[in-house]
Amino acid sequence: MRLHHLGVKHVVVCGHYGCGGVRAAMGDRPHGLIDHWLEAIRDVIDANQEVVSRLAEDEKFDKLYELNTASQAYNVAHSFVMQRA
Repeated sequence: MRLHHLGVKHVVVCGHYGCGGVRAAMGDRPHGLIDHWLEAIRDVIDANQEVVSRLAEDEKFDKLYELNTASQAYNVAHSFVMQRA
């Protein structure tokens, strides 16, 4: 289905500081049904470990909120649906 058929002109990817998903992904305990969703965030953490490891603890979370949002925006922009829009 094409986005223009739905009248979609803009797609917004919005992240936020204090994201519980990022905090959960930084831990190593299982979270049940959301573990699959957290894998995308864990990939961001792994890919940016060198940068994040140099930061103070509270700065790590803020940086990961930002990096995760940027990653998800990239994923949406490069998705099949968006490429065909």
